[in-house]
Amino acid sequence: MTYTRNILVVRLSALGDILISVPLVKAYAKANPKTLFTVLSAPMTQEFFKGVENIRFIADPLKKKKAGFFGIVKYARELVSSSKRSGEPITAVADIHDVLRTKVLRTALAVSGMKVASINKERAARNALTREKNKVLAPIKSSMRKYEEVFVRLGLKDLNFSTAPYPMNSLEGRTYVAIGIAPFAAQEGKVWPFEYVEECVRILSGDPNNRIHLFGGGKKEKEALEMLESNYPNTVSEAGKHTLFEEGEIISKLDVMVTMDSANMHLASLVGTPVISIWGATHPFAGFYGHGQNPEWAMGLALPCRPCSVYGKKPCTKGNYPCMRGIKPEALVEKIHQVISQRASQELNS
Repeated sequence: MTYTRNILVVRLSALGDILISVPLVKAYAKANPKTLFTVLSAPMTQEFFKGVENIRFIADPLKKKKAGFFGIVKYARELVSSSKRSGEPITAVADIHDVLRTKVLRTALAVSGMKVASINKERAARNALTREKNKVLAPIKSSMRKYEEVFVRLGLKDLNFSTAPYPMNSLEGRTYVAIGIAPFAAQEGKVWPFEYVEECVRILSGDPNNRIHLFGGGKKEKEALEMLESNYPNTVSEAGKHTLFEEGEIISKLDVMVTMDSANMHLASLVGTPVISIWGATHPFAGFYGHGQNPEWAMGLALPCRPCSVYGKKPCTKGNYPCMRGIKPEALVEKIHQVISQRASQELNS
């Protein structure tokens, strides 16, 4: 196949934001078969971009090399040269990240004559949403829509993919209820108290019809989840046992997934599993809600101080995150039953 264009799509991190881009890039690739989409991103996400002929993947070497300004400029030249040697020269750059590294990279590529478009992060709207006084509690454009606008500015047709219904997995033939719980996140303001997680697992594991799958990453998370696996029946920790892609396959077979505002929310959304998300310092209005997820399945308290942060990094002014501690285990269990019942009803009527 001879391609008329080669668009370099740059999204180096974070994991959840990369996963948001996967279905969108695939949709645009399928709609533009004569355009090659070269994705520059985190190595662990490569498997998710497979399956579409006109998508290529380059594992991001910049973070590993800890490249400074001149290292990034050098890498930009290498990208230009290697794409020309392959007979598929890069013609445009879609920067859907817009951080210092990608700014330098896209500028260096623009000097080579490539058309460049970058994401508008709407920082003023985010500041209005999270400021302490006179908050503007209104939805901001979703991240996926912002990504889509970058492609449109490069001359691709607007697919309005970000507003399209997203297919959910099926419960057909299931003889038990499979529930996933991913109780961790990178920032403290996005983490539900672990004693609440344990109480939720205790309640759910008491029903022999339930199968509970626990997900987490680091050593401490793995140890905490293995403790729950040991202490409660019908409970298994998946932490540290699988690749990210394999975890996605497990999550795709769940009836419902419980997550924080984290990458697991986007992974579950990507594989079509309904998500109950718990929100503390952050808010779905910031544009990071799981694609295709029902807004009624997001749990968060209406507090004057909330949201206080886009990414959950700010220390709590109250000292103990009442936005998280106020969401009780019993309320989550009730929400789980509600979502499962709602889904079962939908399946019967479909």
